[in-house]
Amino acid sequence: MLFKLPHQMGKSLLWVVILLIAVNAWGSSGCLEEERIALLQVKAHMKYYALGKSLTSWANDTKSDCCKWYMVTCNNTTKRVTNLELSWIVDRNGGGWYINASVFLPFKQLITLDLIGNQLAGVVENGGFDKLSKLHNLEMIDLSYNQLNRSILSSLSHLSSLKNLTLDSNPLNSPPNSSGHETLSRLSNLELLRITTIHMEDTNVLSVLNLKDFINLKMLVIDHNNYQSFGPFNDINALSSLEVLDLSQNFIEGFETSISLTGVSGRITNNSHLQLRLNSIFCNMTKLLQALAAFQAVKSLELQGNNITTIDEIHALKNLSNLEDLFLGSYFLPNTFLHKDFLQSIGPMNSLKVLSVRLVSFL
Repeated sequence: MLFKLPHQMGKSLLWVVILLIAVNAWGSSGCLEEERIALLQVKAHMKYYALGKSLTSWANDTKSDCCKWYMVTCNNTTKRVTNLELSWIVDRNGGGWYINASVFLPFKQLITLDLIGNQLAGVVENGGFDKLSKLHNLEMIDLSYNQLNRSILSSLSHLSSLKNLTLDSNPLNSPPNSSGHETLSRLSNLELLRITTIHMEDTNVLSVLNLKDFINLKMLVIDHNNYQSFGPFNDINALSSLEVLDLSQNFIEGFETSISLTGVSGRITNNSHLQLRLNSIFCNMTKLLQALAAFQAVKSLELQGNNITTIDEIHALKNLSNLEDLFLGSYFLPNTFLHKDFLQSIGPMNSLKVLSVRLVSFL
């Protein structure tokens, strides 16, 4: 016997059935089949290098949901891969290897690509990271602790969507060519850049980085290198957005001259959140401290580990009227820093909230 349902109730039941079918379809399929196959291709590309336990969950099984695989994150709605955290999966005894970045192209919504510590020595021919420029959602790449040389910089310069790039602990030691194509440039959306503990032959920071292109850069960390100067500072308008500048553990003799002669301080200090980290930079501290007086809006200043030997050297810091955090710990601070004249020498800093003077030895 057939029953005729009221028109409105019939429409409601129809939508319920459609919704149940859709929910069931999403729930049963898991990740997209094309991306499951692509992940297996990534695994195959790395099969001679990957540690045995790292990718065991990446099984060639149509019933296996790749969104639940180790080191894979998917969008909850689209089920597309958004994050690949493929760090430390390469056997360190296997030697350097060359990647084909094109294997990541099927992941149309990829946001983060982490390849830390994988013994990468470079890319195969026609398989550079510039291929990933087609991934318009790609915001973060971490290539730290690999064996990449300077040629990787021009390849990465094509990734205009990048906001976060980390190249820590790569040698980057090939000499620059005459064309200048082996510098990092054009990344106008970049907000964070880390290139620390490397062995580049350059003595000039700006021969490595074309900072005038990085108009949205907020954090620049290039500590533990051998740079001896920062510039010439010509057309460095990108620094107006800078919030953190870390030049620690360098040999920057010319930094104090650069910032005093070119008016760079005026560009940087438009941002009242600026932190300057100048720990152990092995330069002329008297000149540096005098030059820092121009950074009126600096909020946090770190100078630990520098050769500050007299109270008079830091007298100029009293002009930093917006300074909230001041760190002066040093291996060379004299015991006169314990005297009341020390506080008088830096003058009234009404905005100062934290003052750290860490005495390691007494002279």
